[in-house]
Amino acid sequence: LLFHERILWAQPNFKYGPMGGMGAAFFSKTALSSTDPNDPYWSSNNWYMHACQSGGSHVDSSWTVEYGTDIIRVGVLDGGFNPEHPDLGGAPIGSNARFRGGWDYTFNSSDISPASQSQVHGTLVAGVLGATRNNRIGIPGIAGGDDSLSHSGASLYGLKASDSRGMAAAIWEATSRSD
Repeated sequence: LLFHERILWAQPNFKYGPMGGMGAAFFSKTALSSTDPNDPYWSSNNWYMHACQSGGSHVDSSWTVEYGTDIIRVGVLDGGFNPEHPDLGGAPIGSNARFRGGWDYTFNSSDISPASQSQVHGTLVAGVLGATRNNRIGIPGIAGGDDSLSHSGASLYGLKASDSRGMAAAIWEATSRSD
């Protein structure tokens, strides 16, 4: 296994019920609302996020358990990000922003912004993961928190890489960090 000595924790994709058994019921800290978010692009057009569609990811049903918390850190490897996008908190990188950190592994720089305005893929991917739910902007992210309930959402880290050398460096650092 590649990097097996560096993997801190991994688990199969199971649903756990009370007492740690596998089952249909999730272990839930709180009973959260499963109502549809007020984000304008939450619709049946986003079939990949809905439980009712074949092959959907069941994001809407997962929100009955958790919207996202900042103790969860997610590294997004792509060609650049706009950390100040309004659906990602609208703030620069830092402790009060959705993007908590980032690095350009191709040019060894802290600038994770895209090289051009047309390169939006990294921002879109970050939005699917961490866009704020119920803020009347864009889409609701899988673990983006909930604006109406002041849930923080996952902490995002932009791993910018625009060539194979940068991607290898980003993957190496992401798998070798233990903090």
